[in-house]
Amino acid sequence: LHLAHCHGGILGSSWHIVLATLQHLAWILGLKPSTGGSLQATQKPMTDTNSITQVMTDLPVLSTMLSQLFESSQYLDDVALHHLIDALCKLSHEAMELAYNNREPSLFAVAKLLETGLVNLNRIEVLWRPLTNHLLEICQHPHIRMREWGVEAITYLVKSALQYKYEVPLKENMKLQTLLLGPLSELSSVPHGDVRQRQLECVLQVLNGAGEILTHGWPLILGIIGTFNDHHGEQLIRIAFQCLQLVVTDFLPAMPWRCLPLCVNTAAKFGSQMQELNISLTAVGLMWNISDYFNQNQDKLSQNVGDDISVLPDFPHTLNMPHFDKLWMVLYARLGDLCVDSRPAVSCYFLI
Repeated sequence: LHLAHCHGGILGSSWHIVLATLQHLAWILGLKPSTGGSLQATQKPMTDTNSITQVMTDLPVLSTMLSQLFESSQYLDDVALHHLIDALCKLSHEAMELAYNNREPSLFAVAKLLETGLVNLNRIEVLWRPLTNHLLEICQHPHIRMREWGVEAITYLVKSALQYKYEVPLKENMKLQTLLLGPLSELSSVPHGDVRQRQLECVLQVLNGAGEILTHGWPLILGIIGTFNDHHGEQLIRIAFQCLQLVVTDFLPAMPWRCLPLCVNTAAKFGSQMQELNISLTAVGLMWNISDYFNQNQDKLSQNVGDDISVLPDFPHTLNMPHFDKLWMVLYARLGDLCVDSRPAVSCYFLI
C-alpha cells in the first residue's frame, strides 16, 4: 500500500501486480464493496482467538488505507491515471472470466473503478470513456452480481458527475452533457431487465436532482424513457412512465423546442402499449397537457421554432405550413393514431 501510494506515478503496467495483490488481501479479509466503491468487512470471526480478533479490529483501518490509495489517484498525471484504470479493467476482465464459469467473482476492481472515477471528476473527459466502456461490458454479463455492480457503478458515476461543479457550468456545456449521459443511454441495449430497471430508476433520480440543467441532454433522456416494448415487464414500464410524467409535469418549459416532437411521440408510445391500460389512459391525458402547453406558449414557441426544422416531419399537402403548426400536427397525428386503438377504453377516451 505504501509503495503504490508513494510511487503510483511511475508504476505503469506494474499496477496490475499491485492491484492483484490488494484484491487478494481484500478477499482474505472478507472485504466487500459498499456505497461509493469503498470496501467494508462483511465476515465475522469464527473464533475468539486474539489474532483473529485483532485482525477484525484492524479491518476498518485497512479499508480506509485502501480507499486512500485510490483517492490519491487525483494527484496522478493523466498518463499514470490511464495506467491505473487499464490495470483495474484488466483485473476486472479476469474476474468476469471466472464468473462465466459460475464461480463467485471478485468485485474489487469494479468497486475501485467507481472510487477512482469519483475522485477524478475534475478531469472527467480524460477517464470517462475507458472507464464507462468497461462498466457497460460488465452490465452485459450473465452473472447477476457482476451486472449489479456494473450498473451500480455507472448510475452512481452519472449522478455524481451531473452534480459536480465544473469550471464551465454543465447547463451551458452541450458536449459534456452528451458525454455524461451517453453510458446511461447505452444501457438501453442491455437485454437484462434488472439493468434496465436500475437505469430508469437512475433517470428518475437524475430528473429530480438535475432536471433543470439538462438543456442539451433531453434527447438522450427521452430516448431512454421511450425504449421499451410489450415484452418488458409491467414494473419496468411503470417506472419509465413515472419518468415521463415528471418530464411533462415539471420540465416542458426547460426543454428545447426541437425535443417537443420526441416528447409527444414518447407519450404516444405509452398510450399504445398493451401492458397497462391505466398507463395508456394516463398517457393520453399527458398528451392533452402537452397540448395545453403548446396553446399557452404559442408566442414563445413560434419565435423559437425556426432553426433545425429537420425534427418536424413532412405531412401531405403542408408544403408551406408554418413550423409551429407542424408541431401541432405532430401532436394531432399521434392522437389520431390512438383514436383507432383496438381497446375501446382508449379509443373512446376522446369522446369524453
